[in-house]
Amino acid sequence: MKRIKILVSVLLLAATTVSCGDFLSETPDNRTVIDSPRKVEQLLVAAYPDATFMLFNEMMADDVRDSGKMNLTSENDEKMFTFQDVHDEDLDWPIRYWMEAYKAIAQANTALEAIDKLEKEYANKPSKRSLENLRGEALLARAYSHFMLVNLWAKHYDPATASSDMGIPYMTSVEDELLVKYERNSVEEVYDLIEDDILTGIAKLKGVTYENNNVERYHFNEAAANAFATRFYLFKGDYKNAIKYSQAVQGLPIGKLRDVQGANKKSIEQNETDYAQTYVPTNLLVSTVKSRMTRILHTNRFNLSSASANRSLFGPNTHPLAEKNGNWNYPNDTYSLNDRYYVHKFYEHFKIIDFTNMTGHTYVSFVLFSNDMMYLDRIEAMILDNQIDEASKMLEYFTLTRTNLNAPAQEFMGSIKYSDWQNLYPIQTSDINPKTQLSEEQTTLLRALLDARRREGYQEGYRWFDIRRYNIVVKHQMATGEVYEVKENDNLQQLQIPLMAIDKGITPNPR
Repeated sequence: MKRIKILVSVLLLAATTVSCGDFLSETPDNRTVIDSPRKVEQLLVAAYPDATFMLFNEMMADDVRDSGKMNLTSENDEKMFTFQDVHDEDLDWPIRYWMEAYKAIAQANTALEAIDKLEKEYANKPSKRSLENLRGEALLARAYSHFMLVNLWAKHYDPATASSDMGIPYMTSVEDELLVKYERNSVEEVYDLIEDDILTGIAKLKGVTYENNNVERYHFNEAAANAFATRFYLFKGDYKNAIKYSQAVQGLPIGKLRDVQGANKKSIEQNETDYAQTYVPTNLLVSTVKSRMTRILHTNRFNLSSASANRSLFGPNTHPLAEKNGNWNYPNDTYSLNDRYYVHKFYEHFKIIDFTNMTGHTYVSFVLFSNDMMYLDRIEAMILDNQIDEASKMLEYFTLTRTNLNAPAQEFMGSIKYSDWQNLYPIQTSDINPKTQLSEEQTTLLRALLDARRREGYQEGYRWFDIRRYNIVVKHQMATGEVYEVKENDNLQQLQIPLMAIDKGITPNPR
C-alpha cells in the first residue's frame, strides 16, 4: 500500500524525530486517494500501535528484582525500575508507545473519513467486507489505543473523581492544521467516548467474515471486540456489562483456553513460536510490532529470579492444592545469564533491511486479547458482582487447567475447596485496597484471581494495571540498598506526558 501523507498532530510530534518541514512538504490534498473499501481495509492494517507496553509495565511491577549484575544495566531499565520518567524515544519505552498509539488513532480517523466519503457510492455495491464492517473495526481500533493511553498516562477510572481527573486528548478527526491546541479530556470524558466507539463498533462488526484466521486475528473481529468490551467495563466498574460481553467463555469453556498441559510437552522453540500464533484457539487479537523485548528480557539486570518466582508465583506453596502435591504446569526454564525465570511466550523475527551489513528490524508478536484473559476478567466481574458460587467454579477450572494433572481439568472439578483459597490467602495478609467494601469471601477469591492473572500474564505487562486498579504498594530495592516505592494513590502510577507534548501545551502529570 502506498504511504499516506497526512498532517500529524502535535501529539505525534511530541515523540518523533521527524522535522515539521517534512510533514509540511505535502499539502493535505496531495494524498493517496482512498477510493474503495479494499483501500480502506489496507489502511486499517496500520490502525494498531506499532509498539508494545509490555516491557516498561513489567519493569514497574512487583515481579521484578535487582539481580545486582551491574554489567547488565541500561539507563532506561534502571529508570523504569526506580519509577523515574524515561524520555528515550527508542523501541519498547513509554514515549514510543505514546507516539505509535496516536499514529494508530490518526490512521483509524483517516479510514473513518474515507468511509464517510465512500458511503453513498458503495451503498449498493457488493464487496468482501462492507464499509460498515470497516467502520466498526476503525472505531474499535481508535477506542483501543485511547483505552491504553488513558490507562497508562492517567488515573484509573474512579466514578467519584473521573469527571475531574485529567485523562488524555481524545482524537476523533483528521487534523489539517499542524499546531492545533489540544486539551486533556477528563478520564470520564475519555471513557464515555471509548464506550461510544466500542458499542458502535461491535454493532457494525456483526456477521463480518475474513478469509482465514491469519487475516481475522490481526484485526478486530467479533470475539476480540467482546473481549475488549469485557475489559473496558471491568475497568470502569460496570460488572454486569463485563459479564454480558464475556458470555463466549461462560461456564467451563473446554477447548477455548490455552492448552498449557500440551505446551509443557513441547520444546522451548516450539512454545515461543506457537504462543502468539493466530491458529491457537485462545488468541483473539494478535499484533506484530517492532520490539527488542526478547533480547532485553534475556539480558536484563532487573528480573524475577527462579528463587523469587518459586516463592511468589510458580512454586508448589503458591498452589491451592499444595498439601495434595498440586503444582503449576507452565512451561519455563531459567535463563542462566541473569538467573531469570522465563516463561516461553515471545519469538523474535529479524527482518534484514541491509544485506551488506546484515542490519534490520526486530519484530515480536504479542497477544492483545485472548479467551484466557477474557475468562479471568469474567471471573473478576462475577466476584465483584457477588456471584460467588459461579466465580468459584470458574476459578477452580482455570486453576486446574494450569495444574500438573494426568487427565483433563474437568475430571478434577470439586477438588479445590474455598478453605484451600483461605489457607493460601488469609484475610489479614491482604495487600489490595479496593475502592468498594468487599466481604471476606470476595476479598479471598479476588486475591486468588489477581494472582491467577499475574501468573498468566507474567512478562506481558498486565500486572501493572492491577497494581493501579487495586492500589497495591510496590517496593523496588536496589542491590545497593536504596528502596523505591509506589504507594497507594501515588502520582507515580501515571506515566509522565512526553516532554515535547508538554512544551506544546499539554498539561503534565503531577509529580
